[in-house]
Amino acid sequence: MINLNKLKLSLPKNIKTTFIASVIFAILAHLFALTNIIHNHDSLSELPKGYGTGIISGRWLLAILGKVAGKFWGNYNLPFYNNVLSICILVIAACTIVIIFNIQRPIFCVLTGGIFIVAPPITSMFFYPFTSPYYSLAILLAIVAVWLTDKYKLGFLPGALLCACSLGIYQAYLPITIALFVLLLIQKILTQGSKIKIILQKGLLFGETLIFSLLIYFLILHIGLKIQQTSLLGYQNINEMGKIDIHELPSIIKNAYYRFISIPFTDYYGISCTLVLKISILILICISIILIILLLSWQKRNFTTILCCLLLCAIFPLAANSIMLMAPHSSIYTLMVYGSVSIYLLPIITIDLATKELFPNILNQTKRVFLQTTEAGVILFLSITIWNYIYLSNGNYTAMYYTTQQANNYLNSLVTQIRMADGYQPSMEWAFIGENISDPLHGNPWDNTFNYGGNLNSLINIYSRNSFLHNYTGLYPLPLVSDETLSALNTDPVVQSMPCYPADGSIQIYQDIVVIKLEDK
Repeated sequence: MINLNKLKLSLPKNIKTTFIASVIFAILAHLFALTNIIHNHDSLSELPKGYGTGIISGRWLLAILGKVAGKFWGNYNLPFYNNVLSICILVIAACTIVIIFNIQRPIFCVLTGGIFIVAPPITSMFFYPFTSPYYSLAILLAIVAVWLTDKYKLGFLPGALLCACSLGIYQAYLPITIALFVLLLIQKILTQGSKIKIILQKGLLFGETLIFSLLIYFLILHIGLKIQQTSLLGYQNINEMGKIDIHELPSIIKNAYYRFISIPFTDYYGISCTLVLKISILILICISIILIILLLSWQKRNFTTILCCLLLCAIFPLAANSIMLMAPHSSIYTLMVYGSVSIYLLPIITIDLATKELFPNILNQTKRVFLQTTEAGVILFLSITIWNYIYLSNGNYTAMYYTTQQANNYLNSLVTQIRMADGYQPSMEWAFIGENISDPLHGNPWDNTFNYGGNLNSLINIYSRNSFLHNYTGLYPLPLVSDETLSALNTDPVVQSMPCYPADGSIQIYQDIVVIKLEDK
């Protein structure tokens, strides 16, 4: 008889704890997105199929994975399936972070899993369910690259390759790799008995891995563009990726530091969008600084070690916010700032080290009480942060739900009015004059209430309008006039004299065409 118990994979307790906690927090934060159909502009445009923009956005591996998946079972925009798959991948990523930093205490495992699964960039990712599994995979690859590089002698080779692959799916996750490398060095240098020579060697290895990964990424991208005879998009200055004017570099670095340091005082792309979050982040940063000072002073470190530690701490803000270096001329939003979530890992690492190395050797009762109080503070404010992010995730999903319903009702009414126009025939083509609808009676009460990047307050005035008409009213294909005819109508005196929608007369049959005047051209 085969003993099935022997075949079971025995996982360490810290991994089990992180896994279970991450799943529970994921359900609390993201269940609404799993069980409701909610949209933003891009998810509408990718109905029913799509995986996003591939190699022309520099995402060569996304293009490969998308084509392979499309060939075998299709890239369908399935919110429940895609986001559940994404959560599974992200849970593995959270467990990997616990492994990298050897976090053993159950409460710290819970907090690590929680913060990395409910952070605003993850919620923003779930706004795009058509591509969320791929982006989740990019996060996992970026984190595993750190583990391989640090763990194995030649791990920098697969580490660099995985990091390049992560870039090939979505470039904005490189900062999480950089930030984890810096945090790992901080942890190592604060550990009792650490040797500066070994730390410096590790630092050089991490830096070389990042450079090597960028070389691999750009080499494959260049080859792919040549093979497909295409070029990078100008959208969001993607075609300038990797190109930084040396004269701009000081101001870019200054801005990166300023934006990171100001996180506790201003809204940083949803990371600190409430007063509770600002206060929590400020307190956690102060606790981290105090713990670093204690770890350096109570263990009587030499000057070189202290100097190197301070240098790493100074580099950390730039590492966590290195998206500013990667996309200096792009519009950064919530999805792109996952690297900044590493700010919450610093207090976990430092208090974990303090309780392991300082507490057992401290006989002074006052110092012991101080450490216990500090630990309680880290646990309390990280718990508050996680709960606040769960609240904000549900708020953003709910706001998107109502925006979707508003667009559905509004555009259905528009289609009804079009079909009721005098002389309307189903064979007629439609011409939308202008892009925007200025209706004083149309507004979103959720506007500016929950506004993570990618959560728009209207879906009727952007390019998603036609996709909405396709997918929600069944107008497929939409009977639109040619660009040449539309250009002629834009300058036609009769059309120019028409009032704008929703005024009476804004929808007319003219030259056997249904003309819908949205705005003056």
